[in-house]
Amino acid sequence: MPVDSVASKLKVPAARIEDWEAGRQRPTFRQARDLAGLLHVPFGYFYLAAPPEEPLPVVDLRTLAGAAPARPSTALRDALSDAVGKQEWYRDLLEDHGAEPVSVVGKFAGSGDVEAIAASITASLGVALERRAALRGWEECLSALMAGAEAAGVTVMRSSVVGANTHRHLDVEEFRGFALCDRFAPIVFINGADAKAAQLFTLVHELAHIWIGVSGVVDADLQTAGADRATERLCDTVAAEVLVPKADLASQWQPAQGLAGNLDRLVRRYKVSGIVVARRAADLGLIPRDEFAAFLAAEKQRWQAIRDQSKDGGGNFYATVAVRNGRHLTTALVRAAVGGELLLRDVGALLGIRPDAITRLAHELGVG
Repeated sequence: MPVDSVASKLKVPAARIEDWEAGRQRPTFRQARDLAGLLHVPFGYFYLAAPPEEPLPVVDLRTLAGAAPARPSTALRDALSDAVGKQEWYRDLLEDHGAEPVSVVGKFAGSGDVEAIAASITASLGVALERRAALRGWEECLSALMAGAEAAGVTVMRSSVVGANTHRHLDVEEFRGFALCDRFAPIVFINGADAKAAQLFTLVHELAHIWIGVSGVVDADLQTAGADRATERLCDTVAAEVLVPKADLASQWQPAQGLAGNLDRLVRRYKVSGIVVARRAADLGLIPRDEFAAFLAAEKQRWQAIRDQSKDGGGNFYATVAVRNGRHLTTALVRAAVGGELLLRDVGALLGIRPDAITRLAHELGVG
């Protein structure tokens, strides 16, 4: 966090913050407590010689130019903890009701058969290519794929903030999503700060993680040079095959038109970003690698503006609650609260809403 921002929020001069950092001065007890709250770190950390090592609860599969990922931010850690906590509650609830394990979790564990995994995901989502091509834009396509994943038993959460705190934004440069495998309550989380076309790829990439039974936090899609890990390469390739099937692209590609002439038409057909189409074309030898590299460099400059237009928020508050927490999980928790199985305050805390809003949420979700 910039020094000026910290100083403004704590109502002290910026020079004093710099003195604290350099050890020339020390904050008062109240200032230190307020600083811990502002930075979302435990107050006790200030008494340690160095920050403690805090491994993530799942494998960190993020990469940056092939290097190890940076230390996870508190926002990423808290988003993960929030999802893990909800998963534990949901799993217990499902087991108490005698639910069967979700059949797709680990269905292809140990397999590298890209086409078989892609075919299984496509069939389970119920949104084949021809239906997807008829949908009106990325948001409608993303909603259809999310609904298909939930129908298959995978909870899909999508948010650009930590929990329900609209002041704590998730950084798409740090991660695009994560997958939490569980036999009863698998969860896929999509960073809603990303552009819709990128979220589509992230969703299917994370679903591939569920299908092969490997949890992880990822910054993996075809907008980057590509991860150097076998799991990420597999999930990337599966997602590409689901969204831009090899056989269909080969039949749709018009060589005389080149990348520029094919791009707009194919983006509309597949409902993915131009980068995904271009990367797929390069992988299949339809365009040279250096042409893709030049296209990628140019397109990256456009992404921030698109992301700024794609942040979730606003709209129907109750619909947003279901999107952030997953519709099936939200419905199950609200039903348990209405039926007296769970306390209203517990369900409110899990969903990030006031307990007195649950009755209205139940009405919006059609829960009797």
